[in-house]
Amino acid sequence: MKALALPCVILASLLAFSLWNGQVITDFTQQCSETLALADQQAKNEQWAEAEQSLLTSYEHWSARQTFLHIMVHHDAIGEAEALYRRAQAYVQARDLASFQAELTALRSQLRILSEMEQPSIRNAL
Repeated sequence: MKALALPCVILASLLAFSLWNGQVITDFTQQCSETLALADQQAKNEQWAEAEQSLLTSYEHWSARQTFLHIMVHHDAIGEAEALYRRAQAYVQARDLASFQAELTALRSQLRILSEMEQPSIRNAL
């Protein structure tokens, strides 16, 4: 029985860490996504300066977690989100509503994918 104690503790610790990591990533991406939704609404209302500020707020939140993300998430997914942020910034500065909304939609989708990649599931385990 004692021989099984250490492996069980290790497995339980790994499970706890996986669940914690998944929740942290989910909370983080949800917060970024909510700020992007605000930017979208502001752009629809022709409040371009506010939309640009909301996009910048979301990007600053994103940038503050880069080290953590690079450790925990696939680099390709991070690079894609980074490119989407840059394109959205260009469109908000150009005041191009349709393109800005398309980039925000793609960016929010990418953030959702990042979150899903870190959730404990059979699909992610295989």
